[in-house]
Amino acid sequence: NQSITALRFKDVVEKTKLSQSTIYRLIEEGKFPKGGNYYGSRMRFWTDQEISEWILSNLHQELLDEKKNRF
Repeated sequence: NQSITALRFKDVVEKTKLSQSTIYRLIEEGKFPKGGNYYGSRMRFWTDQEISEWILSNLHQELLDEKKNRF
């Protein structure tokens, strides 16, 4: 049984090292997970897993772009 860890916005900022405005912009551009609302409230949250996967995916893409730019 795997537990799910919910992250609030401040936790996502801390984990990604991105500013709040950057995260909002990336959400608007469809480049960052939208997260969800807690039982219809305005409080947004993300799962630790979806943020970790986003970080790994972007790191992988950066490495591919860097490799492509070398040649």
